[in-house]
Amino acid sequence: IWNEPDLRNHNPSASPTWQGTPEQYYELYNITANHLKSCFPHLKIGGPALAYDLNWAENFLKALDAPLDFFSWHCYTTTPAKEADKARQIRALLDRYGHTDCESINNEWNYVRGWDGEEFLYSSIVEKNLKGSSFIAGTMCANQYAPVDMLMYYDARPRVSYNGLFNFYKGAPMPQYYALYAWKNLVNLGTQVKSVVTDCPDVYVTSAV
Repeated sequence: IWNEPDLRNHNPSASPTWQGTPEQYYELYNITANHLKSCFPHLKIGGPALAYDLNWAENFLKALDAPLDFFSWHCYTTTPAKEADKARQIRALLDRYGHTDCESINNEWNYVRGWDGEEFLYSSIVEKNLKGSSFIAGTMCANQYAPVDMLMYYDARPRVSYNGLFNFYKGAPMPQYYALYAWKNLVNLGTQVKSVVTDCPDVYVTSAV
């Protein structure tokens, strides 16, 4: 239910998805989730696709009076470790409010150093080069050991920004595509085995047989 309603806290005039108050969103979620669950009890109902604000998320959980089968959130940052740390923060918050069975879903993530000017330009370049590919592989490895149920890279569309999988003009695979392809091969092997890296905090590894 909804997408990034907490962006309004950062800049009310710039939020493209929610122009109401936080309390109005909480009311919307409670009414909508309860109605949908009564009509379709077999479906998983959740939200709110949190942009970044953990204080907003905590207030949402305090006001919650409806089913929350999954909690969705986003994380744009510069290291796989920060992606995994966010997963641990979200899980701890959900557990603190008794939602121990609620799925934690990071349904938007990518490399972003900053949202404006040179930092955003740099981010757009990294999202398409080998550093970006390493970031994708490292993030998947780091989150394999983090308390997150689903991880959705944003995104695969061949466009100018955020895209890291297919060439904007030709639609051909880019380096980031092969990080996901390699992960698919690990999944097809079927059984994860323990793998440890010591004294190298920026190296991530996952193994399977």
